[in-house]
Amino acid sequence: MARAARIGRKTSSARADEKGPPKRVTLPGVNAQLKRRGYPARLEKGGGYFVFSGGEADNWLNRTVARQRISDLSLDQWLQEFENLRKQNRDMLKTPRRK
Repeated sequence: MARAARIGRKTSSARADEKGPPKRVTLPGVNAQLKRRGYPARLEKGGGYFVFSGGEADNWLNRTVARQRISDLSLDQWLQEFENLRKQNRDMLKTPRRK
């Protein structure tokens, strides 16, 4: 059983090595991904937070993400934050149905 565990660890390590280290997250990198996905919004740094601006984000009620550093989240997490804020704002701005 110990041998099987060692083999499993070697396999896991080999897979991790194939992926390589996580790439460094930068504002230009996040903004490039937003643009590639067809969003005119940009991520900008504020004092202890980040804010999405431009395009539909200019009309959002909430467009901030409370993080100190861009590296606090991965690129995928920043893009997910954009999607989450987009959905939250769409839901907030929907007109209520009349009965």
